[in-house]
Amino acid sequence: MLASVELPHLGASALDAGFVAAAILATASHESDDPALWPLLDADMSILGASGEKYGCYLCQIRDEYRRVPDVLYRMGRKRFVRGCLSRDRIFLTPDFTRHYAGRMLNIHPSLLPKYPGLHTHARAIEAGD
Repeated sequence: MLASVELPHLGASALDAGFVAAAILATASHESDDPALWPLLDADMSILGASGEKYGCYLCQIRDEYRRVPDVLYRMGRKRFVRGCLSRDRIFLTPDFTRHYAGRMLNIHPSLLPKYPGLHTHARAIEAGD
């Protein structure tokens, strides 16, 4: 991984470079057995508690990041990721994030609500009584 190779050249210790590399890899799955990475993973997942507008911007940014991926493959990948998150015992790993988001509605990806594509998915689903 680039971080573990390049960071030592910039003065980071091998231990620090290894930690950064592990952190980057952990954000791909949002799973880690290392409690030191849990605050980072929780902060990354905190977008799920953002306003609908902010979450919509996030979705556009993610799509732009994967702009080279065809739409059908992108949607399949997002569904797989979100379903994986929702199938876990808990989304947040630290007590602080768990307490902060307890009892709050979290955003889910609109791909899981195909009846309401685009932005404002949740508002339209609620408005329709679904």
